Amino acid sequence: MDSSSGADSIRRFRQTAGGSENLINLVQGDIAVSDRPGDALTTILGSCVAVCLHDEERRIGGMNHFLLPVSNSGGAQNLNTRSGAYLMELLINSMLKKGAQKRRMTARIAGGAMMLGNVRPIGAANAKFASDFLAAERIPVAGQHTGGIRSRRLKFRIATGEVLMQLIRPTEQEIDAVPEPPKLPDGSGAIDLF
Repeated sequence: MDSSSGADSIRRFRQTAGGSENLINLVQGDIAVSDRPGDALTTILGSCVAVCLHDEERRIGGMNHFLLPVSNSGGAQNLNTRSGAYLMELLINSMLKKGAQKRRMTARIAGGAMMLGNVRPIGAANAKFASDFLAAERIPVAGQHTGGIRSRRLKFRIATGEVLMQLIRPTEQEIDAVPEPPKLPDGSGAIDLF
């Protein structure tokens, strides 16, 4: 183990008991890369962002989970290893070492919510950083679900490249603190509701 868009590439899901998937959980500052078809990478995101990369031909997938776009710690090593700049490079290089090719990679981006207590738009900055980084690396974004005020639970299936998402209900305090972003237009096809 080393904003919404995209037709059905990020779907909402229900947690199911049992199953034959090998679930690998990521927390802030983690990456995981696998070529085992039974693996599924999971994480929970608030203002953090996760990028899922997939090489469909080789069936190699990887995910990261970053806290801030770049480190502003002035020397705090721990925060630097949880920055998008570091984790994006690490994810791409780990995919390449496993046998993926950048020209075949596609990406999906999730997270970047405006969480209660955020005085700066950290989530939006994280989502923008991920999109800009992938554009600079010429890796197409096949799906994206970012923003809003709700946390997200993700599951990324290595065999298919499918990313499943569940929005986590906000508390009443969170609902009152930050306005909900505009709804997706009807018929967009970006998300399958459960």
